[in-house]
Amino acid sequence: TGESDDEVKVPGRFAFIGSIVNAVCSIAAAVSVTFASNSLSQVGAWYDLTHPTQSIAAVNINPFTGDAAMIMWIGVIVIGILVPIVACFMGTKKGNWKMWAAVALIAAVIGVVCLRVVFYISGVHLFMFY
Repeated sequence: TGESDDEVKVPGRFAFIGSIVNAVCSIAAAVSVTFASNSLSQVGAWYDLTHPTQSIAAVNINPFTGDAAMIMWIGVIVIGILVPIVACFMGTKKGNWKMWAAVALIAAVIGVVCLRVVFYISGVHLFMFY
C-alpha cells in the first residue's frame, strides 16, 4: 500500500490500547451494576391484591446472569469488546486499516448501544424508587 511500517504500527498501537481501555471500562461498569443489583435483595414486597408477595424490584437484575445476560455476553463482550481488539490487532498486522478500522468502529458502537440497553434493562426495575 506504500505505507511505511511505522505509519501502520503507531496508529495500531493507539487503537489497540483504546480497545483495551474500552474493555476494562465496559466490564467495570457492568460489575458496578452487578454490585448495585446485589444491594436490592432486602427490598420489600409490592402490595397488589393479585400478587401480594411480589417483590418491588426484580431480584435478578445482574447483567451477567439476569434478564440482560444474552445482550451483555454477545452484544457487549463479544461484539463490543473482543471484535474491536481483534480488528485492531489485524489492522496492525495486515496494514489494511480502511477495512479493520471500520470493523472496529462499527463493533464498538454496537457494543456501546448494547451496554446502554443492559443498563436500561437493569435499571427499569428501579423506576418506582425515584
